Amino acid sequence: MWRERADRHRLFLGLGLAVTVAGAVYLRAAHPPEIVDDAYITFRYAKHLAAGEGFVYNPGERVLGTSSPFYTLLLTPGALLFGPEGLPRWATSLNALVDGAAVLLLFAIARHFGARPLAAVGVALLYALSDESAIFAIGGMETSLYVTLLLGASYLVLRRRIAIAGLIAALAAL
Repeated sequence: MWRERADRHRLFLGLGLAVTVAGAVYLRAAHPPEIVDDAYITFRYAKHLAAGEGFVYNPGERVLGTSSPFYTLLLTPGALLFGPEGLPRWATSLNALVDGAAVLLLFAIARHFGARPLAAVGVALLYALSDESAIFAIGGMETSLYVTLLLGASYLVLRRRIAIAGLIAALAAL
């Protein structure tokens, strides 16, 4: 009987976490993009990269003008698949998925620090419902990816996986 109760408890917590992650992704992905100005710079780099013109803002001018080259590389497949006009939706969809990963990482970090499972789901839920994180996601910028990479690096440090944490932190810097 005790085992059945514990299994049921784990099942409900797992469902709660799954609903939290799915809710975070849905709330961001279902919202129309509200692209902020600087995102268009990154979109332009991704467009030129997808067109084979190189990592440039203007073809023929080798100037780095994006603050997020790694995010630009992640946007490039969207430019290839959907064209430049599809980049705002691609970016916000990518950000929605990345925020789902952030929710999972926050849960894992809270558990690492000894939070009870329900409290850890609460921490994840606070981020999932945060206006600020949702606004960043639908703005088309790299903030969702940056936050998730930092959370990932932090979690890996807590797990004493220093080398891979350093690699993830380096990606965040890009």
